[in-house]
Amino acid sequence: MVSLRILRRTHELQQKLLSPASNPISIFYTLFSLRTLSSYTHYDDPYSTTTITTATSTTSTSSSSQSQSLVRTICALVCQSYSPQTHLRSSPPKLNLDLNADSLTNEQAISVVASLAEEAGSMVALSFFYWAIGFPKFRYFMRLYIFCAMSLFGNGNLERAHEVVHCMVRNFAEIERLKEAADMVFEMQNQGLMLSTRTLNCVLGIACDLGLVEYAENLFEEMCVRGVSPDSLSYKSMVVGYCRNRRVLEVDRWLSKMLERGFVLDNVTFTLIISLFCEKSLVSRASWCFDKMIRMGVKPNLINFTSLIHGLCQRGSIKQAFEMLEEMVRKGWKPNVYTHTALIDGLCKKGWTERAFRLFLKLVRSDNYKPNVHTYTAMIRGYCEEDKMSRAEMLLSRMKEQGLIPNTNTYTTLVSGHCKAGNFDRAYELMDIMGKEGFAPNICTYNAVFDSLCKKGRVQEAYKLIKKGFRRGLEADRVTYTIFISEHCKRGDINGALVFFNKMLKVGLQPDMHSYTTLIAAFCRQKKMKESEKFFELSVRLGSIPTKETYTSMICGYCRDENIALAVKFFRRMGDHGCAPDSFTYGALISGLCKEEKLEEARRLYDTMMDKGLSPCEVTRLTLAYKYCKKDDSAAAMVLLERLEKKLWIRTVNTLVRKLCSEKKVGIAALFFHKLVDKDQNVDRVTLAAFKTACYESNKCQCHDCLQKGSSLYVNFIVSPSDPLEADYQMARSALDETSLSGAFVRTASVFRNFIARDPNSQFPAEPGRYHLYISYACPWASRCLAYLKIKGLEKAISFTSVKPIWERTKESDEHMGWVFPASDTELAGAEPDPLNGAKSIRELYELASTNYTGKYTVPVLWDKRLKTIVSNESAEIIRMFNTEFNDIAENAALYLYPPHLQSQIDQTNEWIYNKINNGVYKCGFARKQEPYDEAVKQLYEALDKCEEILSKQRYLCGNTLSEADIRLFVTIIRFDEVYAVHFKCNKKLLREYPNLFNYTKEIFQVPGMSSTVNIDHIKRHYYGSHPSINPFGIIPSGPDIDFSSPHDRDSSFVGPSFLRHYVKLLIANLKECVIRFYAKALIVGVGERRGRLRARAEPLGTATASDSFLHYRTGSEPLPTPPGTPRTPGTPPDPGSSAGTPPREPDPAQSACGNPSTRFAADRISSSPVASLQASSVFSFVFLCCVLSCGLRCENRALMCEFCCGLSSSIDLVGYLMGRIFI
Repeated sequence: MVSLRILRRTHELQQKLLSPASNPISIFYTLFSLRTLSSYTHYDDPYSTTTITTATSTTSTSSSSQSQSLVRTICALVCQSYSPQTHLRSSPPKLNLDLNADSLTNEQAISVVASLAEEAGSMVALSFFYWAIGFPKFRYFMRLYIFCAMSLFGNGNLERAHEVVHCMVRNFAEIERLKEAADMVFEMQNQGLMLSTRTLNCVLGIACDLGLVEYAENLFEEMCVRGVSPDSLSYKSMVVGYCRNRRVLEVDRWLSKMLERGFVLDNVTFTLIISLFCEKSLVSRASWCFDKMIRMGVKPNLINFTSLIHGLCQRGSIKQAFEMLEEMVRKGWKPNVYTHTALIDGLCKKGWTERAFRLFLKLVRSDNYKPNVHTYTAMIRGYCEEDKMSRAEMLLSRMKEQGLIPNTNTYTTLVSGHCKAGNFDRAYELMDIMGKEGFAPNICTYNAVFDSLCKKGRVQEAYKLIKKGFRRGLEADRVTYTIFISEHCKRGDINGALVFFNKMLKVGLQPDMHSYTTLIAAFCRQKKMKESEKFFELSVRLGSIPTKETYTSMICGYCRDENIALAVKFFRRMGDHGCAPDSFTYGALISGLCKEEKLEEARRLYDTMMDKGLSPCEVTRLTLAYKYCKKDDSAAAMVLLERLEKKLWIRTVNTLVRKLCSEKKVGIAALFFHKLVDKDQNVDRVTLAAFKTACYESNKCQCHDCLQKGSSLYVNFIVSPSDPLEADYQMARSALDETSLSGAFVRTASVFRNFIARDPNSQFPAEPGRYHLYISYACPWASRCLAYLKIKGLEKAISFTSVKPIWERTKESDEHMGWVFPASDTELAGAEPDPLNGAKSIRELYELASTNYTGKYTVPVLWDKRLKTIVSNESAEIIRMFNTEFNDIAENAALYLYPPHLQSQIDQTNEWIYNKINNGVYKCGFARKQEPYDEAVKQLYEALDKCEEILSKQRYLCGNTLSEADIRLFVTIIRFDEVYAVHFKCNKKLLREYPNLFNYTKEIFQVPGMSSTVNIDHIKRHYYGSHPSINPFGIIPSGPDIDFSSPHDRDSSFVGPSFLRHYVKLLIANLKECVIRFYAKALIVGVGERRGRLRARAEPLGTATASDSFLHYRTGSEPLPTPPGTPRTPGTPPDPGSSAGTPPREPDPAQSACGNPSTRFAADRISSSPVASLQASSVFSFVFLCCVLSCGLRCENRALMCEFCCGLSSSIDLVGYLMGRIFI
C-alpha cells in the first residue's frame, strides 16, 4: 500500500511552495525535506489497486482525498504502461497513457514524479516526466523539472538528473527564459547537484545559438570559477557563437585561447572561421587558419577548399584562388559547381566578365556538373556591373530554357542592374514578373531600387517606393536604414541621419561598418571630430572592423581640423585592423602635412607610397610639388615629380605651370615650362596661353620665337629684365583683344580649374542641387556644357541660367562689354535674371569668387551654391565632370561619352578639332592680317574635309558610338552656315555642301535633349551684334534658316547591323511561305579566256521573295517595301513612308562602269549562250543570299560585288568565294 505519510507530506510541502512567501530557492529545502522523510518510509505493495489503509483519515479533507486518489490512480496507470520488457532500455520508453492531462494539476504531477521515483525507480519516473512535458502546461513548469532532477539525484541517479536539467535548459530557451534556467542550474549545484562539463556545454551552446554571446562568455567564466573544466566543445561553442555574430576580433581571441590549450577543431568549425575571415577581407588570416588546420592533422575537404577559394575571389585575389584550385585538385578533390560558381563570381567582380563567361561555358558543356541558379545569378551580376543588360537578360532567358527557376536573388540582381543603368521602367516590370511567378520582391529588391532612385536625385519617388514596400508587410533591414542615413548625410542633415540610426538600434538591428562609416564621414565633413571619434570607438567595441574608407574619413577630418597628430595616429592604427592605406589615404595625410608646412614628413610619406607601387592622385602630386615651389625649392619639386610615369608627369607639370602662373611665380613656372618643351614638346594649349599671359603681365619674359613643329607648338621663352614691346599689354577682356603682334588669334586660358568629384570628402563633392551652371546659348563652349547637362539627364541635379546674347556694359565705372543678365524673365526669351546672387553680369560673379581677378569674364561658369564661388570656367573640364562624376544622380548615367577604350582616339580627335575647327573659325574671324587668316582658313577646310571623309565610312567621329568628340564638333558646325560663313569669312564651302557632315549635324541635333541647347536667335544676335569691328552696324542676316529637324540619311549612308537584320528577317518570313529555288546559269564567254562573265537570273516558283526586293534579279518584278532609310534607285518614286524631300544621291561612277547593280545585276555584261544549270535547296539559297548581302555591305563599292561575280566560273565557286571573303 502507498504510505499516506508520503502523500500527505508532499501535499503539505506543495501548499507551502504555493504560498506568497515562497521563492525558487526554498524549493531545494522542500525537496531535501521530502527526500529525508521518504528515507524512513517503507512500502509493501506500493501500487496495488486494492483499498489503501489510511492512518490519518480524520485529518484529511475531502479535496485532499480526491487528489491523493488521483495520484494513486495515475501511478498505477504508469506502472501498467511501463512494461518489464522495456525496463532494460537505456532511455525511458514513451508512455501511452489514456489520461487527460488537463485533469491533472501541476502539484499532482509533482507528486506523481516524486512517488514514482521513490517507489518504482528512476526510469519509471523519467517516463512519466517526458510524457508530462509533452503538454504546454507542464513543459514550462520549472518546479516539475526541479522535483524530478532532485528526486533522481536523491536516488543516486546523477546521469538522469543531468538529463532532466538539459531538458529544462532547452525548453525554457524556447520561451526566452534561458537565463532563469541557467541560474537554477547553478543553484542546484549549491544544493548538492554537482555540475558536469556536459551540462555547462549545453547551456553555452544554446546561448550561442540564440546570439547571446556576451552572456555565454559570462557563463564560461562562471564555469571556471565553479570548478568545471571547459573542454574542446566549450571553446568550440564560443568560437561558433562569435562567428555567427560576425565578431572577428572575438573569434580570433577565442581561437587563440583554444589553440594555446591544445584543443583541435573539426572541419565544420574551420569552415565557419575561414568563411568569416574571407567575408571580412582578412584573407591572409583565413589562409593561416587553413594552414593551421592541415598542421593539426585535420584533412581539408571540398567545402574547406571551396570556402577559401570563395574568400580569395571576394577579395579580388583571383590568381591565388586558381592556385588554390590547383592545390585542391592535387589533393584529389574535384571542383564542383559551387567551386566554379565562386570563381565565376570572383572574375565578374574583378571586371573580367568575358573570362568568367568562358568558364561558365566550360561548366555548361561539362558532363559532371551543370550551372545552377547561383551560377547564372553570378554571371548575370557580372554583366549588370558592366551595364551589359541585354546579355544579362539573355542569360535569364537561357536559364529558364534549361528548366532552372530564377529566385528572388536573381531577379533582384537584374532589377539592381537596370536601376543603375537608369532603366527604372524595366526594373518595375521585373518586380511585377517576380510577383506573378511567386517570388514577391523582398526588402533587398526594394533596397536596390530605393538606393538607385536616391542616387539619381529622385528622392520623393524613392520614399514612395519604400513606403509601398512597408505597406506590403516588409520590414526595413540594416541596408534600408543605411540608405536613409546616407541620404540625410548627403544633404548635411546629420540629426536626421541619427534619428534613423537610433531607430535601427531600437528595432534590434546592429549597424555594420558601412553604416558607421557614413555617419563618421558626415561628422568629419562638418569638423565634428568628437562625434566621429565616439562612433568610431563604438563600432570597434561592438566588433566591427573599420575599413580603409573609415580611416581615410577620420584622417581627412583631422587634417581639416588641423590636428595632424591625431591624423598620423589613426594612420598608424590602420595596420592593427589589417587595413592597407591606398593612394587616397596617403593623399589625405600628405595634404594635411603640407598645410602644416611639414614638407619633410610629407615627402617621406610620398616616397613610401611610391615604393609600395601606389600612384598618387593628381591633388597629392600637385600639392606637394607646389609647396616646394612656394618655398623656392624647385629642385626638390623636380625630383619629386621625376618618379612619375611620363604621362602623369606631363599632365602634372602642365597643371603646375598653370598654377604657378596664376600665382605670379613666372620664374619657377619657366623652369618647368622648359622641361615640358624638352620632353617632346608636350605643352598643351591651355598651359601655353597661361604662360604667355603670365609673361606679359609680369613683364619678366619675352615671347622670343614661335615655330610650328609637327602638331605641337614649340615656344622658346627667355628671361629678360624688361620687354618694352609688351610693357603695356593688358589681360585680354574679350575675343577682340586676344590677338598677337603677328595678327593671329590666341585664346586666353581659363583660370578657375577646380574639379567636382564623387568622393564625399573632396572640396567639391558631387551632390544634387549644390551647383548652378551659367551659360549663353550663343557661346559654343557654354553650349557643349549645356548639351552634356541635357543628354545626361542632370537638369534636376544641376540648375542653369542663360544670359542675354548681346554684350553690354557690365559696370558704369568702365567701358568693359560682356555678358549681362536681363532685368526680368520677360525681357528676352531664353534669358533669365540671376536667381542665386542677383548679379547684373557675369563679371560680378567672377568678382564675388575672387576680389583680385583680372582675366576674362567668360561663360560657362559652374557655380557652387554652398561655398558661393566658381568651381570651374573651363568647359573641357566641366563636360568631363558631367560625364562621370554625377552618374550617381544622372537620369541617363548609362550614356558614357568618354569610354576607356576610345579615350586615346577621342583625345587625338579633340586636339585637331579644337585647333582647326572650334578655335579655327575664331582664328579666321579675328585675324588682323592676311597671312594668319589664309593659314587659318586652310587648316579649317582641311579639317572639315577630313571630317567628311571619316563620316563617309562610319557613323560618328570615333566609330559607331556617340562620343565627346562629336559634341565638341557639333557646337561649332551647327553655327557654321548661320554665322561663321558670313561673319567670320569662312565661306569657301558651306556645311550644306558636305553631304555626310550636314546629315551628321542633323542627326546629332535630333538626339533627345540636344535641340533644346540650340537657340539660333541668340546665336545670330550675339555674333552679329557684339563685334562692332567686324559688323559695325549690327545688321543680322535673315537666312539661311536651316531646318536641322528634317530627316537625315545617316541610316542609309551607314548600313549597319540593323540593315542586315531587316533583310534576314524578311528572308526568314518568306522562307516560311514558299521554298526558294534558284537556277544558276553560267556561260564561259570565249574558250581559254581567263576571266569569264556570269549571268544569273532568279526564277522563283511562286510569289515574289525577299531576294527580289534586295537584288532585283527578275526584270519587271515588283519589289517588296524597303526599310526606312534604305537607299533607293535614282529615278524611282519614294516609298510612302520615306522622306520625299531628301535629294537623291548621285550614282557612283564605279557602279556605272558595271551597270546599276541596284536594279540589274551586271545584266549589260552578259551574253546569251547555252548554259548549265544547278538547282539549289532552300537552305543553300538562304546562305547564298546572306553571303551576297553581307559581302555587299562590307564592300565600299557595289561594283566590287559585280567584279566578284564576273571573276568566277560557276555558281558553286561564286558562293564559296563570297563566303571565303566574308569569314576569313
